[in-house]
Amino acid sequence: MAASSRRLRYQSLVVGPV
Repeated sequence: MAASSRRLRYQSLVVGPV
């Protein structure tokens, strides 16, 4: 679950300004 949360956070950062 920790990995999923981290991946979601990373994607959110990458798809933040987009």
